[in-house]
Amino acid sequence: MTIFRVYDIVWDVDGASVTLPSEVEIACADMEFLPDALSDAYGWLVKDFKVCRKTRAED
Repeated sequence: MTIFRVYDIVWDVDGASVTLPSEVEIACADMEFLPDALSDAYGWLVKDFKVCRKTRAED
């Protein structure tokens, strides 16, 4: 697993009034799975985000 720093997150909240983070660190197998990992962790889809790899986590 790799830990990614995801920032400038734009959530798809469909007009709901919710408080969600604009920046998180999240472990994920590959960058292509980040939208699913964010959705699984927070219960909302993402429209857009920026990312940088932080470190490789121990398996």
